[in-house]
Amino acid sequence: MTGNITGNAITFTIAYTGVSAGSTYNQVGTINPTDGSISGASSGNCQSFTMPAGSASRTSNQFTGNHGQYVSSQADKQDAAQSRVGMPDQSNGHTN
Repeated sequence: MTGNITGNAITFTIAYTGVSAGSTYNQVGTINPTDGSISGASSGNCQSFTMPAGSASRTSNQFTGNHGQYVSSQADKQDAAQSRVGMPDQSNGHTN
């Protein structure tokens, strides 16, 4: 997944590597500045998407990688494990 954020606008491309490998989807969305939730649609195929509160936050640091890599890179690993950083859109997070 690669993308850009300009103000509250977000654009990103998802390139599948597993099932449907080679398929790409261009997404266009808006970040809610109050809670960090994101909503938008796929460019070209009209599929909408939503991401929950906390999905986006303003920070000077950027992270590229998966969730495990993010957790490993943080000093407070227990807190980082609760974050959605690096998780795929369809993930429901951790389960007990």
